[in-house]
Amino acid sequence: MTEKTVQPVPTGFFIPPHTGGDQEFKGHGPTTYVRVEIEIRDKNEIWAQVYMRSRETKKDWTAAEGTAGFKIHSHNRPIIDIVSSIVQDHRYTDTNHDMDVFSFPPQNLISRMECVGDTKGNEAGMRTGCQIFFHPIRIMEVD
Repeated sequence: MTEKTVQPVPTGFFIPPHTGGDQEFKGHGPTTYVRVEIEIRDKNEIWAQVYMRSRETKKDWTAAEGTAGFKIHSHNRPIIDIVSSIVQDHRYTDTNHDMDVFSFPPQNLISRMECVGDTKGNEAGMRTGCQIFFHPIRIMEVD
């Protein structure tokens, strides 16, 4: 076994489906929770499962929630284990109509997260979402 460092590609921009209320946050948040977890699939691929929930902080409780999987690395040898961090959570409340960008230090799985919460007009299920960028990941591969 050999330890190797690989650089995953970012996920696509994930827009979870509309799940409640109308589709307009109207400046009431939303409160957003994102969980990212990576796993080995088919012995030589690393996939990220991204869960996102955004919920209005009052009124009719507009919400968008869902999970998506993204292949973030293909390796030329079988991967035995992921040695670095495999999960990260982040929660925040949106306070404007701008993209929200969060950066995290190297001991974390995620290097940067770009999220859209509230916008002008309808957004839940249409524009509210996130994209995940990763720090390098340490893996154990077969020699």
